[in-house]
Amino acid sequence: MRVLVTGSAGFVGRRVTGYLTEQGHEVVAAYHRNDPALNAVATFQVDITNESEVQWLLMKVSPEAVVHAAAQVDADQCEIDRDRAWDTNVVGTKNIVQYAERVGSAVLLISSSFVFSGGSDQYTESDTRDPINVYGETKVAAENVVEQAAVPSTVVRIDQPYGVSADWQTPSMVEWVLDELASQSGEVEVFSDWSNNPIHIQDIAACICLLLEDEYQGMYHLVGPEHISRYHWARRIAAVFDYDVNRIQRAQSADADLEAERPNANLSITKLVSQTGYVPNGTYEGLQHVLEERVTE
Repeated sequence: MRVLVTGSAGFVGRRVTGYLTEQGHEVVAAYHRNDPALNAVATFQVDITNESEVQWLLMKVSPEAVVHAAAQVDADQCEIDRDRAWDTNVVGTKNIVQYAERVGSAVLLISSSFVFSGGSDQYTESDTRDPINVYGETKVAAENVVEQAAVPSTVVRIDQPYGVSADWQTPSMVEWVLDELASQSGEVEVFSDWSNNPIHIQDIAACICLLLEDEYQGMYHLVGPEHISRYHWARRIAAVFDYDVNRIQRAQSADADLEAERPNANLSITKLVSQTGYVPNGTYEGLQHVLEERVTE
């Protein structure tokens, strides 16, 4: 299958690009600033907010599927620059879908748990979306664009992907905790009022490959099976990597003066597991994979 991956220099997009290539697919990588530096992959530098550049890319590549991972994902930056967030996350998605329709390409959008407010105990794919920040609003709008596409479409909502990042990428939560523990001997404060369904990046890549190959359509929650606070997650990270867990101390996000409110949405993976049979790793298993990756670097 010929697959175009946008945002291929990003944390999710780069791993998806690499995994699809390893599985024998013909992958074309589109990036904005940093070349993903992956072997056996054709790469193009493209601004997805520029309609003419997107048109050129889709017409040239004529993919069978597009994995649209390109996005402004920094929730605080989205609050600061709403226009840029909207252009990247919504206008960019409209451009991708418009020309995917021209060439008859299926579209798979990477979305987010931030489409929800976190006010419910757990969310299924069909629950009403009620975002509480700009990033979430842009993702709702992007989902609408993809769901209304005149080509086969899939949306996967993810939450807190983690693993080993490239040099130019923002470190994942796991890497941040490990860097803090290694760089000092004192306590490391971690928010106890933020909770997530963390998922190892390889699970995201493998499941997206499955969804593409078996031509699944519709909405899926692609997250880890555990809803856990950042504080308790950090203690697990410390334990797995043989640090003193008591160095991890509770902190509150209100003390950090951040721009965007976080939703703490707990996403159900019942639909994903029942329809595809794919079960993402829990945090302990995922952290073992991170440990192995760091050893082999």
